[in-house]
Amino acid sequence: RIEMQKNYVEEIDETFGEEVLAYIPEFERDITGLDMVSKMAKAMYGGE
Repeated sequence: RIEMQKNYVEEIDETFGEEVLAYIPEFERDITGLDMVSKMAKAMYGGE
């Protein structure tokens, strides 16, 4: 899946450049619900 999305990441880099503030790692499923939002926040900002 990561390899599949590589082209999209490159396109985002070319289109938005320095406007991209952060990248988050691939998660086991889509970011939906408070539990997954919490996991995403921890990945971005650290914490327990």
